[in-house]
Amino acid sequence: GLTLSAVTDTKTYDGGVSSVGTPTTSGLVGGDTVSSLSQAFASKNVLGTNGSTLNVNGGYVVNDGNSGNNYTVTTPTASSRSLGTPTCA
Repeated sequence: GLTLSAVTDTKTYDGGVSSVGTPTTSGLVGGDTVSSLSQAFASKNVLGTNGSTLNVNGGYVVNDGNSGNNYTVTTPTASSRSLGTPTCA
């Protein structure tokens, strides 16, 4: 199978769920690739150290010459180190 894993990320609270991390891949065979990989926090809320979850976003493309049908894809989550509180100037 093919595993697309969200990676640990940190961010300061901004009301959004975006993540700058890029998920990792394991299980690809030969020259097969995965494109359009991205991830996001499951919640915009600050949930504390290791309390926030990161998920692989849909929309990725498995480039295996068979529309991705050569693989069973799993997408485990990752936890964040922390979502910091914003600072006011």
